[in-house]
Amino acid sequence: MLKEQSMKITMAEGDYGEELPFVIKGENIEENDIFEFKIKKADNVIIKKEYTLTDNVFLLSFTEEESKLLTTSNYEWGLKQFREGKLVNTIVLSSMFSVLRGV
Repeated sequence: MLKEQSMKITMAEGDYGEELPFVIKGENIEENDIFEFKIKKADNVIIKKEYTLTDNVFLLSFTEEESKLLTTSNYEWGLKQFREGKLVNTIVLSSMFSVLRGV
């Protein structure tokens, strides 16, 4: 389970391999821009992933190893846009990322 609702991302502990599409729209997007997705707990970065867009979309997914880093808890996630190593735009400053334990 990997889903988004009202900017909150939720996943089940231990899940991996699913894809969550992110659609990025705007006038200030170039083909080689890098979109940096981070998950943090307090000031510690747990996962940092970089994506480029294909038809204004990237697919967020986690490997089995990345999933093991996300134990049952609440985290924060953010998304920034970079061009040639320089920050262009903060797309999501901070939103909730919850990892839930199933029954």
